[in-house]
Amino acid sequence: MAGFKSEIENRLLLARLLAVFYVIVFPILILLMMFDPRFDWRQVTGFKVNFLIFLIALVYAALAPLVTPAIERGMIKKYLKSSSQKQKPHNLVFNIANSKMAFACGVFTFAMLVFWFSHNTTWALCFYPVGLFWALKLWPRRRHFEQYLQRIESHASITS
Repeated sequence: MAGFKSEIENRLLLARLLAVFYVIVFPILILLMMFDPRFDWRQVTGFKVNFLIFLIALVYAALAPLVTPAIERGMIKKYLKSSSQKQKPHNLVFNIANSKMAFACGVFTFAMLVFWFSHNTTWALCFYPVGLFWALKLWPRRRHFEQYLQRIESHASITS
């Protein structure tokens, strides 16, 4: 049991390290890129983003992470239905946490794309509060790991 606990702790640590990259390092790199005076971003593309496209991207970025509960349920359901269950429960929980943080990272990716195509720093920075909200909401927490594992274990004991 102690080995299993340490595996869970390792997966939680790895999920948090990936989350740091997704929602701290990556957004900072985007900011550094946006404010780099040595590069003329207007040369990147000829496509321009108008205000309507910006609003659509912002709304999509704000709403896209709302699908994470459905993805989470689907991953758990698929795991529970698989008869062999080759994947260990703590790996499943890690994959859930990782997929949720990828959605938060996606918000910052929208910021980068809007900046590249509009050359409007203000528009790009509008995505940062949204990304920060989702990063805090979807951050891998120990209690989430424990809840998922209890759910998996309780279902496994019912079926065996």
